[in-house]
Amino acid sequence: MSGKRARYGDGSVFQASDGRWVARLAYTDVHGRRKRAEKRCSTKTKATAVLREMRRQADGSGVVTESSVTVAAYIERWISATLAASDRRPSTREGYRILLRRHVVPHIGGRRLRDLTPGDVEALTLLLSESLAPSTVRQTYIALRLVLDTAERDGLVRRNVAALVDRPRVPKREAVAFTPA
Repeated sequence: MSGKRARYGDGSVFQASDGRWVARLAYTDVHGRRKRAEKRCSTKTKATAVLREMRRQADGSGVVTESSVTVAAYIERWISATLAASDRRPSTREGYRILLRRHVVPHIGGRRLRDLTPGDVEALTLLLSESLAPSTVRQTYIALRLVLDTAERDGLVRRNVAALVDRPRVPKREAVAFTPA
């Protein structure tokens, strides 16, 4: 016995009554609230590795991304709560709602929010640019970035992957002026 006592935040690995191994970590989130993350594994080695990863996540940002919510489910939650409570114009809110449901949900809505990568966002913008106007692609990107900003603020993701992708450009067009004739 080493005589060293475990501290809050060290976590633990133990065997549950069903025979599986449990990695459990208590931590304090970015808002100062105490949280607990837990993951069940088939072996003690896997549980130890999972606990190590949970500790690494919590040390870096105070967030342990254990949420399995999908992009589509979070978008619906964001539309009904965050967007509805925002001070944006009703037409802007309606535009974001339509863009997200029509262009984002069908393509990446089934992905888990925590598994989304910058490559997914780039692939989405490339796919949309094949059939949509550049300004529509840009507005869709902006709406998705707002959704992921809120997910990051709420601690569901460690970082906003859309912020790592360049905003789609809208080419400038020469203005057409009328002649006296």
